[in-house]
Amino acid sequence: MEINIVPYSDQDYLFTHNLHRNNMIDYINKYWGGWNSDIYKRGLDTQSTNIIMIDGDKAGFFVFRLNENAHIANIQLSTNFQNRGIGHYVLNLCESKGKDNGFSELYLEVFLNNPARILYERCGFKTYKTTESHYKMKKIIVD
Repeated sequence: MEINIVPYSDQDYLFTHNLHRNNMIDYINKYWGGWNSDIYKRGLDTQSTNIIMIDGDKAGFFVFRLNENAHIANIQLSTNFQNRGIGHYVLNLCESKGKDNGFSELYLEVFLNNPARILYERCGFKTYKTTESHYKMKKIIVD
């Protein structure tokens, strides 16, 4: 399995929109009252979005920001690419990039009933705050 990370381009909009909607619709309906494509489009951070390619096929995307902290804002994988170590790969990649840029902590949020939380915990993330909809998690980046 060959994993390549490529920058987001305008041709990726429908892929990211549809994947995010398909993966997250139940959570969005439960916590935010329903999917809104306009909100998705306004919130899309094209500069921080990366496309995950597996053997030449689009497998998912992630949003990683280096601002006041190192923050994974989103990870989405197509169903047929889940549970194959790709999420772990992306987490390690973000941790390395955070560390390379001088950050000592890596942050993310996960919906309360999202099973991805198990992966994050296995990768060393700890919950530091719980909101009405999310666990806010962080990992200490060590040398």
